[in-house]
Amino acid sequence: MKAIYTAILMCACYYSGFAQSSNTFIADFLSENTQYFEDARLKEDGSLEIKAKETFANIESGKKSAILELSLKKWDGEIIFIRSDYSEHNIWGYKTELWTKNKHTGLVSLIGNWDLNSADVSKFQPKQLETIRKHPWFFYVGGQANFNDDDFSLFLNARIGAFLYKDWWDVALSGSYSGNARGENTMTVSELGVMTKIYWSIKKYNLSPYIGGGLSWGYTFSSDADNENEEGYTREMLLLGTSWYVGPGSWDFGLQISKDFNVTVGYTFLF
Repeated sequence: MKAIYTAILMCACYYSGFAQSSNTFIADFLSENTQYFEDARLKEDGSLEIKAKETFANIESGKKSAILELSLKKWDGEIIFIRSDYSEHNIWGYKTELWTKNKHTGLVSLIGNWDLNSADVSKFQPKQLETIRKHPWFFYVGGQANFNDDDFSLFLNARIGAFLYKDWWDVALSGSYSGNARGENTMTVSELGVMTKIYWSIKKYNLSPYIGGGLSWGYTFSSDADNENEEGYTREMLLLGTSWYVGPGSWDFGLQISKDFNVTVGYTFLF
C-alpha cells in the first residue's frame, strides 16, 4: 500500500511540474513574440496551437519558419497548428497552417494550410451575417414578372421585415403594384401580404438558398370603353430562390409559385 501511495505522489508531482513548465513556456513564448502572436496553448495530445496576428499571417513562409525556429527552441514537441481569422468574427480556426518541428535539427517545416472562409466570403457574407444578428430589420425592393396562360405583366414589389432567429428565418410584410394602359383599356393590380422564409447559408459561394411561403390579398381594377370591373382575391404561394451577399445587403433571385408563375429579382438592404 505504501508503494501505491508513493507512486500516486510521484505522478502528482510530475503532472504538477509538467503543468507549471507548460504554463511557463507559454508565458515566455507570448512575451517574447508579441509582434506576431496573441495567444497559445498546449493541447492534450502534445501539439502546440498558436493564434497568430495579422503581422505573422501575411508574411511569406520562409520568414515564418525562421521566426518559429527561433521562438520554439525551448519546445520539444513536433506538431504546430497556427490559426488566424480576420473576418470580424474573432474566431480561431478559419485559416489554419500545419507545421512540424524536427526534434533533432530544430528545423520547422510547413506541411499544409486550409481556409474555411474564402477571401470573397470574408469580405462580404460574414460581415452581413454579423449585421443581421445585431440589426435584424431589412427592406427589399425589386421587380416581378407574372406569367400565365392569358397575359404577361410586370410588377413593382417591396418587402419590409425582420429576421426572427439569427440569419436563417425571416418574416415580412409585402406589397406589389402593376398598372397597364393600352388605348382605352386600363388595368391595375395591387397586393398586400405576408411572407416567411428559411435560409441555408453556403459560405463558400456567398449564397443563402431559401424556401418559404406567403399569403396575399389582391385587388384588380380594369376598364375599357364600355365597362369597369373590380375584383378582390387571395393568393397562396410557395417561395423558392437564393440570396447572394454583395455590398450592404444581398441580391435576391426567386420564384413565386401559385396558380400562376412569378419570377422576382430585387435587392435586400440591411438596416
